[in-house]
Amino acid sequence: MIVQSVPFTVDASTLTLTQDYGVDPGACAGVSTSQGHASPDAVYAFTPTESGTYVVRVVPSKIPTLYDPLLYVASACPPTPGTCLGASDEVPLPSTGGVEQLTLSLTTGVTVYVFVDGTYDKNASAEGASGNYELSITKQP
Repeated sequence: MIVQSVPFTVDASTLTLTQDYGVDPGACAGVSTSQGHASPDAVYAFTPTESGTYVVRVVPSKIPTLYDPLLYVASACPPTPGTCLGASDEVPLPSTGGVEQLTLSLTTGVTVYVFVDGTYDKNASAEGASGNYELSITKQP
């Protein structure tokens, strides 16, 4: 999906998506272990029309299941070594799903890719963790 303006908010789900991406250890500040490879993911392309500080936030839904999202942003899709701008996986196991948030300095006209992935599901399993969420992107004043 292409994000065309901010503030941007979307209610979405990874329940019916495929597992295409993930983060490897040391590849992205904010995560220290391999994550997201076994979980479905959504990707959003965002090109800021104005340079500045942006907040990217994912709020998981508890319905239909508890879901612990993984949020990461990269300058390439698929993400390759050296392209990750940051990641957020704030909730330790056992997870009940928590808010993930990144604050990034972005440049006008430079596209970044926002990945909403999964870490663990309600059974503390990394296999296929998916769920509903709200993604928002806002620019700081």
